[in-house]
Amino acid sequence: MPAALRRSPRMLALAGAAFTLLFAPGCDDDDDPVAPAVAFDLNVTSGNNQTLARSAVSAPMVVTLLDQYGDPMAGQIVTWDIETGGGSLASETSVTDNDGEATTTYTAGIVPGAITIEARVTGVPNVLFHHTVQ
Repeated sequence: MPAALRRSPRMLALAGAAFTLLFAPGCDDDDDPVAPAVAFDLNVTSGNNQTLARSAVSAPMVVTLLDQYGDPMAGQIVTWDIETGGGSLASETSVTDNDGEATTTYTAGIVPGAITIEARVTGVPNVLFHHTVQ
C-alpha cells in the first residue's frame, strides 16, 4: 500500500478530532450566554379575578418568575401583600419552584368589597391580583 494511503486514515482521524474540538462547544442545547441569570419578568399565571364569599379561601394565586433569557428562576423569594381591602394571606412570602412558580392563597375578610393583592420580587415590576368579596 502506498505511503500516502496509509497516512489518509490518520489525517482523517486528526481532521475529525479537530472539527469536534472546534465546533462541539457551540452545539449544546442551552442557548443562553455565559452571563448569570437575573430576575427579569414576573407574571400572573393563575388565580386572578376571583369572587369570594366572606371568610372563604381563594384558589391559589400563582406567579411565574423568568430570567432575562425567558427561563424560569427557582429559589427566588416572592413577597405578597394585601394592598386594599381586608382578609389575610396564607403566607406573606413564598419561594419559586423549578418552574419559576410561587403561590399563596387569600382568605376573605367579613367586609364585602374590592381586594388588591400585590406580588413582588426585587428588581422586577410588581404584579397585582384583583378579587371581590361579596
